[in-house]
Amino acid sequence: MDPRNSPSPVILAVLTSAVALPAMSASAGIATGAYASWTNTGTGGGFLEDSDYGSAPGQYVASVTDASANISWSASTSTFTGFADGGNEVTARSQGVAILTFGTETSISITYGMSQLVGSGNQVGWGMIDAGTGESVFGLSFDNGSAITIGDVGTDANGSFTGSVSAGTYWLVMLAECSEAGGYFAYDATFTSVPAPGAFVLLAGSGLAALRRRR
Repeated sequence: MDPRNSPSPVILAVLTSAVALPAMSASAGIATGAYASWTNTGTGGGFLEDSDYGSAPGQYVASVTDASANISWSASTSTFTGFADGGNEVTARSQGVAILTFGTETSISITYGMSQLVGSGNQVGWGMIDAGTGESVFGLSFDNGSAITIGDVGTDANGSFTGSVSAGTYWLVMLAECSEAGGYFAYDATFTSVPAPGAFVLLAGSGLAALRRRR
């Protein structure tokens, strides 16, 4: 199995910790794109996995029995839809990771739904992680039904959040691992550059000048 498919310390920390994470760069093996796996721990066992990795903006899809992941991203948007359904000695995992680079301060608006997977035996969450420092900037996760928040994100499993990040490179992660019954989970995010200080003043000034010229 590709070692990148095993639970990453950075990615799993989104689900289990609300504190700053150890520094970890992209070269440490965070695979961007889609991943899905199915593990049967019963008699005879069994393991299935599928991955569709890449670092360029676009769409990535992975699917196995009881788990799927579909993620896409561009400079201004990102969407993810996943499915994970465990139980009866089966653990299903679905994961999507987008890599985003912002040249200026950027507003992040994200709407998400995870309620079908919240419960005992399951982990599900999303997070925005600084790829340079490995620190979680924003996020919400549920571990065995208990909510963990990072930043000013609320605790509603179906909700929305808007915040801003400084220029840099970030991972936007959504992940679920279900040992019990689960379902679908998803997010829809948009990214908008924040005008630099003074930009509004300059725009207003140019508008007034234009009005004076018309008079």
